[in-house]
Amino acid sequence: MTLALLSLITLVACGDKDDDTGDTGGPGDGGAADGGASDGGTSDGGTTGDGGTTGDGGTTGDGGTTGDGGTTGDGGGTTPVGLEIAGTWVDSWGGSHTITDELWDQGYASFHITQFDNDAMYVIAQNDAANKWNPDQWSRFDWTWDGTGGLWYCQSAYAAASEADALATPAADPADPATGGCGGFSWTGMSPK
Repeated sequence: MTLALLSLITLVACGDKDDDTGDTGGPGDGGAADGGASDGGTSDGGTTGDGGTTGDGGTTGDGGTTGDGGTTGDGGGTTPVGLEIAGTWVDSWGGSHTITDELWDQGYASFHITQFDNDAMYVIAQNDAANKWNPDQWSRFDWTWDGTGGLWYCQSAYAAASEADALATPAADPADPATGGCGGFSWTGMSPK
């Protein structure tokens, strides 16, 4: 009887509240849908050290597993959402560039960003109505990083008739940005300001 009672206590103390869903509260689970915290707290609502008492026939357990918050799609995470090259830069000609998720400002010209893709490394933007060249047209900016971590950009479209036309513009060739690949010219180097 004592052995059966201890087995029952162990099962109850170590059981998972989500057994009927198949959720075991493993590392990285951390999803809010199962009661866990998405910021690295304990998942499945367990509390460290509440699994039993050593010496009373129970087992010492942790009652839950600490999650790491996971990645986007399973409870949140720290995947960057903004434009990777946002910041203030100086180009190889001495020009200043202030780039945000919404605007690429070169001082003498501004471009209103409508979309970007950090993986494909491009920005699509509408030229500002006050720009001296190609006002209200559309631009495509491609960027790449060289082997030393240097940033390079190429404005591969600067007078596209529409956003779709700018997007359809073939990407510049990033093979050797210092010597070519940008419409017959080199790309423009950028350094943090």
